[in-house]
Amino acid sequence: MLPSISYALEEPIPVIAVFKDQPDTQLFQNYGGEVIRVFKIIPGIHGLIKPSDLENLRKDPKIKYVEIDEKIPVLQEIQWNLYQIHAPEAWSIGNTYGYHPLIQAAVLDTGVDCTHEDLAANIVWTPSADPAFPSACPDTAGHGTHVTGIVAALLNGIGVAGVAPQVKVYDILVCPGGSCPISDIVQGIQLALEGPDGILDSDNDGVVAGDPEDADGAEVMNMSFGGFGTYPAMEEAIQNAYNYGVISVASAGNAGCPDGDTVAAPARYPTTIAVAATTISDTIASFSSCGPSVDVAAPGENVLSTLPGNQYGELSGTSMAAPHVTGTVALMQAVRAINNLPILKPEEVRTILHQTADDYPPPGFDIYSGYGRIRADRAVQAALAYGIVRVTKTISLPPSIILTTTLTTIPTTTEITVESFKTQTTTITNTSVEFTVLTTPSYSTTTLVVQQPDINMLLIIGIIGFLLGSGIGLTFIRRGRGI
Repeated sequence: MLPSISYALEEPIPVIAVFKDQPDTQLFQNYGGEVIRVFKIIPGIHGLIKPSDLENLRKDPKIKYVEIDEKIPVLQEIQWNLYQIHAPEAWSIGNTYGYHPLIQAAVLDTGVDCTHEDLAANIVWTPSADPAFPSACPDTAGHGTHVTGIVAALLNGIGVAGVAPQVKVYDILVCPGGSCPISDIVQGIQLALEGPDGILDSDNDGVVAGDPEDADGAEVMNMSFGGFGTYPAMEEAIQNAYNYGVISVASAGNAGCPDGDTVAAPARYPTTIAVAATTISDTIASFSSCGPSVDVAAPGENVLSTLPGNQYGELSGTSMAAPHVTGTVALMQAVRAINNLPILKPEEVRTILHQTADDYPPPGFDIYSGYGRIRADRAVQAALAYGIVRVTKTISLPPSIILTTTLTTIPTTTEITVESFKTQTTTITNTSVEFTVLTTPSYSTTTLVVQQPDINMLLIIGIIGFLLGSGIGLTFIRRGRGI
């Protein structure tokens, strides 16, 4: 019998035929198959077979199953830049991608493509600081869309991912067409602090960042622009934002290092975090500005991110480095807010970024990388623990401990006696423990973390007044007087 025309025109398709016992190339060929290779790791054959013969092969009693050899895409949404700063680990450590109702990141730039498939869900406000433009959307140059993607591109299975892929973003137009009038920058800073309600510090307490009464004010601002003038109005606006608790992150500049100090303003201001650029090889980029005001470095060469029109592309510059830090700061503040901890002040954020960075040679601070290339994972972990006391010496601590106390100021080292401590199964009396703090902030309430050195385990405990568990009672005495 002659084959039908449809069968005669059939093209063979790639399959993987797995046998119940050993691969049988002759059997595969008996069904019209062409063997390409025989696997050893599984009892299977990779080959070509016509669809009309495929079902017959599948019915053979020696066959376990036959699978079409499909092609699946390489998962490239998370690019090298996020791996370099360990952003995926930060998401896991903090159990956050940057979302919290109190946390907003403001990108002051050329605007944004607010309809971009990889950005739209995170962009919540697009005001213009320039009176000639009604909105920051659409982007007037493409730069702002690229920067926004590095901060907050969605982790949605397409395109790229940002450092904080769920943070709420304010894209504020201050650089129409790619140039940034100082007046627009000042107005943009004001807009970031006011938020959509247009009210600056609504309760007049001198705090905007993290203040529930100013919940729509930004907590961190990204400024990927710079110049070499004095710009006193911009400096004063950034200083005032700092006073309100808002962190300003700025690109160091792209002037290289011909004379040892080429950092542009606003990055060179003492109230900003100045960011140099690294390469895929984890070295400082040749174009990256240098100087004593550089704080840290982050990926800035050939960084893939979003572009207008649902496009993607690579750009280089410290403009690309700064938003990595902005996204990391958003993660740090979000993990604090999620855990009902007060958000960090600007200098606390700076300290953590310095202390947790991967140091580049030479050891310690240098004018090229500052304190090193940022580590988002360590920064988030340190942010969660900041102001938390760690036990460094213990005597017979039980497997689980919950402590709560009120401390107006935590000294660097404090010896505390637990006079009475109870859990459901264990009672410890007159047990001495020595506390050392990770940092020395002053808070009205403090969360404690107990570490058992023998198993190196941190046990997170509750804020004062919020007792986790039951039957817990403690009295702390420091050197014979109450705390």
